[in-house]
Amino acid sequence: MENISSKGLAFRTEIPLECGQRLNISLAWPAMLNKECMLRLVVNGTVIRIEGNLVVVRIGRHDFRTSGRPGSAAT
Repeated sequence: MENISSKGLAFRTEIPLECGQRLNISLAWPAMLNKECMLRLVVNGTVIRIEGNLVVVRIGRHDFRTSGRPGSAAT
């Protein structure tokens, strides 16, 4: 991840993407819920710019989801 804000995110990839492409992105979040449950940030957005392998996505929707306790097997 290069950059993230409430309206967009930028990341580098080796996978070819196209402007206008819609993406669903899931990121491990560094903070925990109640100090015991890991979180993921799930983003739905549209690719608005590509510069080499840098992709910029405009966020349309985002949610935080739980992803288990540390050390447990997440399904």
